[in-house]
Amino acid sequence: MDFKVSIGWDKEAHVFLIVQSNLDGLWLEAPTRDALVEKIRDVAPELVSHNHGYRGPFSIELSEPLTLSDAA
Repeated sequence: MDFKVSIGWDKEAHVFLIVQSNLDGLWLEAPTRDALVEKIRDVAPELVSHNHGYRGPFSIELSEPLTLSDAA
């Protein structure tokens, strides 16, 4: 099972956050990119199990598409 997660930087809030994800329930933010990736690693297995009914191996592809303040 494969999931895609797009993360971005919010200039105003000074946080990295998930802007799009096909992993149901995965909406996080953190002060650094590394901290956000760590949070994703911590919660993803439980979300995959509970929200997708899957308990096997899975992968998450991260992409960093934009800075939110520049998107408007």
